[in-house]
Amino acid sequence: MNRAGRGRAFCFLALLACAALLGGCWDYTDIDRRGIVLGMGIEPGDQEGTLAVSVDIANPQALSGPGPLSGSSSGGNSLLLTQQAPSVLEALQLLQARVDRRLDLPFVQIILVQEEIARNGLDDVIDFTLRNATLRSNACLMLTPDSPSELLAFTPTLGPGPSLWYLLVSQNSRATATFPRCTTLTRLHSDSTEIGVSLVPRVAWGSQGRPLVRGAGVLSGFNLVGWLDATETEGALWWNGQMPASTATVPCEGGGRVVLALRQARRRITFAPDDAAQFQATLRLGVRAAVREVSRQCSTPSGRPLARSEQVIAAVQRVVFERAWMALEAARRLRTDFLDLGLTLRRHHPQRFRELSGGRVHAPEVLDMPVFIEVDVTITEYGELD
Repeated sequence: MNRAGRGRAFCFLALLACAALLGGCWDYTDIDRRGIVLGMGIEPGDQEGTLAVSVDIANPQALSGPGPLSGSSSGGNSLLLTQQAPSVLEALQLLQARVDRRLDLPFVQIILVQEEIARNGLDDVIDFTLRNATLRSNACLMLTPDSPSELLAFTPTLGPGPSLWYLLVSQNSRATATFPRCTTLTRLHSDSTEIGVSLVPRVAWGSQGRPLVRGAGVLSGFNLVGWLDATETEGALWWNGQMPASTATVPCEGGGRVVLALRQARRRITFAPDDAAQFQATLRLGVRAAVREVSRQCSTPSGRPLARSEQVIAAVQRVVFERAWMALEAARRLRTDFLDLGLTLRRHHPQRFRELSGGRVHAPEVLDMPVFIEVDVTITEYGELD
């Protein structure tokens, strides 16, 4: 082989060696040596100044076949471990020393925080999650008046482990108005710092011994100030223009009932002119409704279709009005403007806003102004809303 051929052969071998090196993984950990954390729970520890941090770890043996993971307290699909420590990071480090797998956080779906911690302030929890790129972009924060560790120990009858169950239920916010949309920690931090108020899903034990995602926790900044029930939460979504879908069951002429699917068509908040004798706000809601069920007893005046019945329209107006009014009453009770009255007033009437609030965006004084709610309903007897 001449010199040129030896040079080409050397270059070819060098390229093969580089390809072999580039194809390897320097920091690879086999899946069977990883503990995939799907959910976290944070609640007060037994000693003052400590936290009890629970992790819901996926059990690959149960997900791929029979045989629960030894020591599992959450059923066959996952293993629940709890550790007490002064901080979340230290608790996770101590938990790592208790298992023979590397705890991986990129797949965390939910973070359940107990009410007492949320009322004292979520600053430390939010700060910890925001410093982790995967937690801040993937995890969803939920609040509970109960114990997060007990809620994470719940075993769903079918399907995934508890953390995935809560996540899948939270995604139903696209089709129901009983709880707010579950957002990432990044979005929650943005809302809390820029707007000042945010709503997060509430999780609690139901009457049948099963957890329910229902209602909302009201955060002012990073502090929990109170709870909304399902009806108040729906009213807040009407106010904020975030209503996904709802239902109403109303009486009709003849003693029967009509079941309707509701969807928000428009929403607008206006204020009286600055020179008005009494400054007031008006919420105008446009509602589209589609008939889904009609009782046999229902009757309508001769020649008039059900969709144009004044009784049904008035009943739907009353239902939406009552839910929106309950949200307003809840905001006044909690002295927290999660209805964004202050932001809207500042945008359109800055001078009046300064007079009422002293320049504070979410001043509770804004809620004390007279408020009127108007509801315009359009009913479709046949067909879909979308």
